[in-house]
Amino acid sequence: MNAPAVFPRIEPGSRHRFTVEDVWRMVEAGVIAPDASLEILDGEIIDMPGEGEVHLTFKELINRQLVAALGMEWRILPDGTLHLAPDDAPEPDFYVVARTSPLRPVDPAAVPLVIEIADSSLAYDSGRKAAKYAEYGLGEYWIVDVNARVTHVLSAPADGAYGDSRRVPFAEPLTTAFLPGLTLVFDDLVPPDA
Repeated sequence: MNAPAVFPRIEPGSRHRFTVEDVWRMVEAGVIAPDASLEILDGEIIDMPGEGEVHLTFKELINRQLVAALGMEWRILPDGTLHLAPDDAPEPDFYVVARTSPLRPVDPAAVPLVIEIADSSLAYDSGRKAAKYAEYGLGEYWIVDVNARVTHVLSAPADGAYGDSRRVPFAEPLTTAFLPGLTLVFDDLVPPDA
């Protein structure tokens, strides 16, 4: 007769780390819904809130501008999983990656721009997510703060933090040295009452 399996005791409040592969297996097994909105940071599964009308409006308009400005030279991935490592797969609103770069895992040096639209997630986007993007050396990170009508532009990543930070009001042009030819003015895209 086989001895019963012995499982380690799980203490209340303990945390469990997962890889992207673990999560995909859970989706395949029906443990996680295939359309669940989540991301993985440091092996932690994080539920993402649903997108409201303002968020979706900004996303649609930014997408149009990115495609028009960057054309086919770059991959523009809205809501794409950014596979950085086996236990780090955030879901930014947009990331731009070199057309020739693999996507799984992505080469961080091939990602010149990451964009998050913050209508209810500013603290998370400017805290934990900014640190994660800087940890991997992603060149520039824009946090579009729809409530304050300003974009936080973070650049010069080093040692898990962005060295440069500036606030660009929606009425002023946004540019990045990493993507020549890209200029966005959010006041031109979205009316003040959106």
